[in-house]
Amino acid sequence: MKNDNETLLDKALQNLNCAKVICNSDLTSGSEYLNHVAFHLQQAVIRAFEYIFEKSGKEYIRTNDLEQMIIHAGKTGTDLKLTPYIFAKAEMLSAWGPDSRERCNYIIEEKKISEAVCEVGKYMSAML
Repeated sequence: MKNDNETLLDKALQNLNCAKVICNSDLTSGSEYLNHVAFHLQQAVIRAFEYIFEKSGKEYIRTNDLEQMIIHAGKTGTDLKLTPYIFAKAEMLSAWGPDSRERCNYIIEEKKISEAVCEVGKYMSAML
């Protein structure tokens, strides 16, 4: 059932929670589920950016590229409340998006996932 009161921030938090659930399960004992965690982390940040644009009354571009969203924010004067991690790792996080499934032999490292779960969590906490 669709929740008409659901915001993009709600969707961002749901994606972060999905990433955490998968990450904390037995499923990540091998690397096969790390791409799912990575995907949900990337989607969490994208939805958070979209939420900020919407809340600021500004239009956002439809993309899964965080760097493009950051550039667009600069052009529109939108403060995305970027943490140093999100700013520095935007390219990596973008690579974890929906298009990454089409890349062959793209390996996501467990160490990077653990750090990203923590840092994306901090980014989201700052918005609440």
